[in-house]
Amino acid sequence: MWVNYGQYNNHSCLLEDINAGFKGEFVYLRPEYTPIYTQAATGFHVVTADGPLYDKNDPAHWDLAKGTGGKYRYIVTEYSGHRKVNNVWLSEQAQGERHTSDINSGRGGRYLYLCWNFA
Repeated sequence: MWVNYGQYNNHSCLLEDINAGFKGEFVYLRPEYTPIYTQAATGFHVVTADGPLYDKNDPAHWDLAKGTGGKYRYIVTEYSGHRKVNNVWLSEQAQGERHTSDINSGRGGRYLYLCWNFA
């Protein structure tokens, strides 16, 4: 999963701006697909921290709350299970076969989940 910054969502990103309603950068998630089954994601989870946890040059781990002045938020991709992710989307309701915790937890405002189904 890649993170894209900018006003225009033009790189096959999911439609939702993660920072919508928060005064920060426009932030979009862009799924990365692979035809190689063993390299496919098995899930995702949300990590929050008081400071940066990852290299700023790694777009797979850019801050989802950039420019808001709050905690740093990241989506971390998991590869350890046997069931592979087939489809992902963002939703204000927990949906799908699995979903992350609320990406906006502790920020106030809307709930937002990364949801997915398995192949």
